[in-house]
Amino acid sequence: MEAQMQPVEILMDLVIKDELDPWDIDIADIANRFIEEVQKMAKLNLRLSGKTILASSILLRMKSDNLVPKEEPALEEDFGWEYFPDEAPDEIIPLGTPVRRRGERKTTLFELIEALQRALNEEMIRKSFPKGARPKPKMIIPIDEETLKERMTGLLDTIQELANTTEVIKFSDLIGKKREDIITVLVALLHLDSQRQITIWQKELFGEIFITLN
Repeated sequence: MEAQMQPVEILMDLVIKDELDPWDIDIADIANRFIEEVQKMAKLNLRLSGKTILASSILLRMKSDNLVPKEEPALEEDFGWEYFPDEAPDEIIPLGTPVRRRGERKTTLFELIEALQRALNEEMIRKSFPKGARPKPKMIIPIDEETLKERMTGLLDTIQELANTTEVIKFSDLIGKKREDIITVLVALLHLDSQRQITIWQKELFGEIFITLN
């Protein structure tokens, strides 16, 4: 299986390769570079994770959402959405925590990564609920560390067992109907993915989440 570069890895690679100053990142410039890199990967038929495509949309929003002068042309027309036919960002969540910036256009790499990861996690959780059952935000469901560790262990065992009969496992096959189950399983999967024990991706933006064992 091809390894998938995650959004943060692409950002870090761009900063190193292009010798950018990590303490003085131009939002518009890094958004342009990121999207150009994603376009190159698409043209080479490299496998793109749903998070990478979503990150492109979020960076576009960061660029246009008062982070750069309004007269600068938006990138949507140049993004090349033809490579992702049903995934154009007709709905993007507003960023809950704006990137702190020096002047109107600058931020640090670490602030950008933090804001991007937060937006990605919030959007993945929000879009993973079934449309008819998406609850109104009334409370935050706490997940203590022990519960998370237990769920990660149990989930990995389940994935390993399912991997004996199928290479690709669906997120919908791992969850119950309760909100707590959906959130806990998704958070556990994100942790397992970050530990590189599994790989998660989407064929369509906001569609089914797929899991494979590494």
